[in-house]
Parts: sequence; C-alpha cells; structure tokens
Amino acid sequence: MFLVLLLVIIFSNVYSEDIYCTGHDACKNKIWNGEYNIYCGASNSERTCKYTTLNCDTNKDCSVKTQGSGHDAYQNSVVNAKKSNSFKLTCQASGQRDCQSITVWCPQSYGTTCECVNCPSSVVMKCVKGITCNSVSNANIDYVEPDVYQIPDTIWKKYTNFQGKRPNCLKIITPPSNQNYKWGTLQQCKTRCIEEPTGKCNAISRYGEGIKLLTEDFHCRFYACENPYNFTWVDQTQWGNYASSCNSYLMPIRRYTLESRYVNKTQILNMTRFIDKVRFIDTPRIINETRIINETQIINETQIINKTRFIDTIRFIYKTLYINKTRYINETRYINESRYINKTRFVDIIRFINKIQIINKTQILNKTQFINITRFIDKIQIKNQTRENIINSSIINSGSDSGSIINNNSIISEYDTVYNNTRENNSDDYNFSTRETIMLVICILIIMCLGCRIIYVDFCTNCDTKQQKKELQLRYIESDNITGNNSKDMVVINAVPVIN
Repeated sequence: MFLVLLLVIIFSNVYSEDIYCTGHDACKNKIWNGEYNIYCGASNSERTCKYTTLNCDTNKDCSVKTQGSGHDAYQNSVVNAKKSNSFKLTCQASGQRDCQSITVWCPQSYGTTCECVNCPSSVVMKCVKGITCNSVSNANIDYVEPDVYQIPDTIWKKYTNFQGKRPNCLKIITPPSNQNYKWGTLQQCKTRCIEEPTGKCNAISRYGEGIKLLTEDFHCRFYACENPYNFTWVDQTQWGNYASSCNSYLMPIRRYTLESRYVNKTQILNMTRFIDKVRFIDTPRIINETRIINETQIINETQIINKTRFIDTIRFIYKTLYINKTRYINETRYINESRYINKTRFVDIIRFINKIQIINKTQILNKTQFINITRFIDKIQIKNQTRENIINSSIINSGSDSGSIINNNSIISEYDTVYNNTRENNSDDYNFSTRETIMLVICILIIMCLGCRIIYVDFCTNCDTKQQKKELQLRYIESDNITGNNSKDMVVINAVPVIN
C-alpha cells in the first residue's frame, strides 16, 4: 500500500493534469496554475473555456485544444508560458468561432517550443525573436523583449561526430553539487555551466542524445578546457545511463590558462642566527663589607600622652520629638437625614369608567322590505286567429257566356275585412291603458315612501341612542363628583329605543 501511494505521488508530480471542459459555458472564468492539458468542447457543448487564464509552471509543458461540434469554444483567454518548456494551442472544433481573441505569451528560454495548430488570425503569439514561434499557422506574431536577459544559444557549439566521447579536460564541480554532475534539461545544464563560480566551465557532455528529448531531465557532465579548439577526445566512462550516446556542447568564447599558483623556491635559509660568544663577564659582583651599623635606633621615650580626648558630656537632648495630638477631628461627616421623601407618587384613581359600552339595542327591524306586488299582467298577448283567409274562387263554366259566376267583388271585400281585423288584434306594440298607468305610478310612490321611512327610522334611532348614551355618562360623572363616591360597582343600563 505504501508503494502504491508513493507511485501516485511521484506520477502526480511528474505528469501533467488533463482537464475536460464539456457542457454549455463549461470552465468559464477559470484560472489554472501548474502543468495542464486542457480540452475545451464536446458534442452539444457551447461557449466552453471562455475568459480563462492558464499560468504554466516553470520548466513545465502545457497545451490547450478545442474539439467537438460546439460553437464559440475558447475565446477571450490568456496563456502565460514565459518560463515553461513548451506550449501548444490546437483549434480543431467543428463549430464556428473557436480560438477567438487569444493572447499567448510563449516560452522565453532557448531550447523551448511554442506552437499554434490551425489558429485563426485573432490569436496573438508573444514571442522572443530567434527562440520560439516557428509554427503558428495564421496567428499573428508579436516579438517582445525577454523579461530576463539570456545569453544567446548561438555561443554553444555542438559536436555530433564524437558521440560517446567527451573532451579530455579538467572536471569542474558545479555547486550545489560536489561533483561535475546535474540532472536536468539541456537548457538547465547550459545555465548551470554559465553560472559556475570559477568561470572555467565551457564544455557539457549530455547523455542519451537521440533517445531522450532535449526538454527532458537527464544526465549532464561538466568540464573546463584551456583551449576549446585544441583538446583531445576520450571515451565517456563516468556514471550515467546512455553514456555511449552522449554528445558534447562547447562554449568557445570562454577559455583560461592553467598556470602554477606556487613558486618552487626554498623558503628556508640555512644560516646560523646566533654568535657563539660569552655574553657575561665573570667578575665578583658582591663587595664584602659590613653594611649594618650597630647603633641603638630606638629612643626610649614616652610616645603617648595620657590625655582625655573626649568630654564626658551628654551630647543629645532628651526632647519629645513628636507631639501627641489628635490629627483628625472625630466629627460626623455625614448628616443622618432621609434623602428621600416618603410620598405617594401615584394617585389611586380609577382611570377608566366601568361602564357598559354596549347598549343592548335591537339593530334590526323585523319589517318586510319588499312588497309582494305582481309586476306583470297575466294576459294573453297572442290571439289564436287566422291571419289570412284565402277564398278560392272558381269559375263555373256552363259552356256559355251567361253561365253563373261567383261575384268577385264580394270575395275581395270579405278578404279585406278579415285581414284588417286580424292586423288590429295582432299588433306587436302593447300600450298601457290610462287606468294601468295610474296604478303603476301609485305603486312606485308607495315603495319610495316606505324606503325613506326605513332610512329615517334607522338614522334617527342611532342619533337618539348616541345622545342618550352621552347624557347618561354626564349624569354619572356629575353624581360621582358631588358625592365623592369612588365606587367600582358595575352599572348595567338596558335601554330600548322607542320608535314612534
């Protein structure tokens, strides 16, 4: 289990991460920092990877590819691959308007690559002249100055005719390693040789040429040749895989002269530095003489005078240095008084009048609000009469002109009479008679009078009730003020309005 986790960590650090943006508006406003391969679009995926930013890490490889049938894939986005090894943009979506308004900052180191496959003219490639941007399709190239000055790659000379061999020159140690070794890309190895502290490194032996990519990490060895144009070749036997496939890179502009830094001279002179002479004279240095005179050096005299050197007097006065006085006055510093007045701050008064606010009054008059009057006359307005009486006349031919004939004039007069009677009786316009009109007016007046009476009774009753209620309240208050009675008894007043 531990080995599996270790492998996962190793591969996660070595290989780039793949990001798939599918669906409408997928990966919008995203920002990626690291080593990524981003795939924008799929079937039924519109507006993918819009307004995105990709910051490719140092010495890493990144790419962006549009695919699928969706429209408007990968637009208005920025790529920052200045310090990366390589970057590649591929626009292969079958939809319309992919890779629009894209700005790509290509790698700025020698030996790096920056490509744009099937790119439209709206893609802008920010490149360092002579380093990258060799394959950009229809994209516009904008040459810029590198952020950091770099030594041109043209100072290095590659030797391919001596594969598997190395210059027979001094092995140069390149810190922080304590050997002439580095694991890295070709560009990193060149940079390490240029930055070598002593300034002597001018040759690189790169292992695995033709097997490993120049942008892949692999073995490099460093050497210092006095004259890069005059040296011998030997087999590459230093440790490292594919040593037999190594190629050498030399920097002819850097050279040095191997000089002796010490002079072979005798630094010690064999000379006698002292003279063998007697440096002291053997003469007696002591005079045998008596240096002590036997004389009495002490005079027996009294050196002390017996005097009293102090006066036996009292040197201090016994006085009371403090006065026994009371330094505080035993007085009462506060007055024992009541600082509050025991007063009743509220008056026990009934602030509401306990009265019945509702008068039990019948608000509804049980009266008939409508008059049961027949508003229509049940009359037969259609008479069952024959509107046309057609009399068929026939002519009786007796075979002679004097035959009996029915009188046509009588027939016509009879028809006219019947027709006129029918038209008068069956008229569509109904006209009220004078009696009916009078009765109708009287009924309308009666109804209006009853309505006015009902409205008046209801309004006046309410007015009388309110007036009576006010008078009762005033009488109750006056009686309380006269008698001084604060009774809380409940008074129930039942008033019934009298309607005249």
